[in-house]
Amino acid sequence: MELGSHAAKAAGVSPRGWNPAGFWRKAFLGWALVVAIESRLSGSIRPYLQCLGILILGAMLGLGINAVSSRGIPLWPPKVRANSVGTPISVTQAYQQWKLGTAVFLDAREPADYAAGHIANALNLPAQSFSSHFGAIAPMLTPASELIVYCDGIECELSHRVAGELRRLGYTNLQLVLNGWSQWSSSGFPRSSEEVQ
Repeated sequence: MELGSHAAKAAGVSPRGWNPAGFWRKAFLGWALVVAIESRLSGSIRPYLQCLGILILGAMLGLGINAVSSRGIPLWPPKVRANSVGTPISVTQAYQQWKLGTAVFLDAREPADYAAGHIANALNLPAQSFSSHFGAIAPMLTPASELIVYCDGIECELSHRVAGELRRLGYTNLQLVLNGWSQWSSSGFPRSSEEVQ
């Protein structure tokens, strides 16, 4: 179970499940162990152990700050979340559905990006301003509508956010095209653009 940021701080755990008190306790014990071993060794190996101790302390400090930071760098690839909000499909599968006309395509990018170029007949539903744009699109959708959400980029965070909002509102037939716009346009599939004034 994932804790919200306020509940996590109250429990002494970061929102990502990291326990700061436990980390610093382990860091101190590790440093104390290096110092204890160092005090028993001869002078010729002591400088090497001091360097090792400084490297270990620096690494632990860096990892600790990274874990606490809201802009921390992930140490391993994020889990694929597409199945939690929608089914990932390839750009070729999306094009087949576009040709059949069975799905509504939703572009999760900002209006300026949408205006510069988008999948033909796609509707713009920006993730950053979902609530202000959804009212205009809602009459065109039913809970059973087949929806294909795309944005641009490998992880495609914007499409995940839009799909999550749609799922919360009761739309369950969701599909995601990761890196959708780049793949669609490089494949030469039908696209549109609008003049921005």
